Amino acid sequence: MNRIKLLALMLLCTIAAMAQAAADGGTRTLRSPNENMLLWFGIDGGRPCYSIAYKQRPVVKRSYLGLQLAKDKHASKKMDETDLMDGFELADSKESTFDETWKPYGAKRATYATTTTSWRLR
Repeated sequence: MNRIKLLALMLLCTIAAMAQAAADGGTRTLRSPNENMLLWFGIDGGRPCYSIAYKQRPVVKRSYLGLQLAKDKHASKKMDETDLMDGFELADSKESTFDETWKPYGAKRATYATTTTSWRLR
């Protein structure tokens, strides 16, 4: 179960980091290599959102991404700032998969296999 949580966290961090570069136009679905985990990403009214399911059961319901910038005169230094909450479009996405077998130092097993699937959103 910890492995599932770690995978979900990695996917969430990847999506959060890429969402700033995301732009409007559609939705994308990413599945884990064993197809047990599903990550959905889309743009809803210009706001980036995602959801995560494990074995077709929701783990994270639709949640929105964005940054709300401080409006305090001390934080913004009297600059005209806008929030990074909406106005996004999904222009392009690219999915990639990476398979690797590695040997850890002092572990119980001789080798471990890692399969990673990731997106690049623009």
